[in-house]
Amino acid sequence: MKHNDIKYRYVQLKGGVSQEHLLYLNKSYAERSQYRDSIKRNVLEFESLISQKVYNQSVNK
Repeated sequence: MKHNDIKYRYVQLKGGVSQEHLLYLNKSYAERSQYRDSIKRNVLEFESLISQKVYNQSVNK
C-alpha cells in the first residue's frame, strides 16, 4: 500500500479531518516512522474489522 493510499484511508476512517490536521498528518507522516507505522496499523485494523463485520452480516442472513 502506498503512503498516499494509507493517508487517504486514514482520513476516511476519521470521517474527514480539518485542514490543520491534514497538514499535521502529512508533516508527521513524512518525518516520523513511528507515526507512519501507527497510522498504517490503525488503517489495517479498521479495514479488517469492517471486512469481518460485512462477512458476519452476510453469513447471518
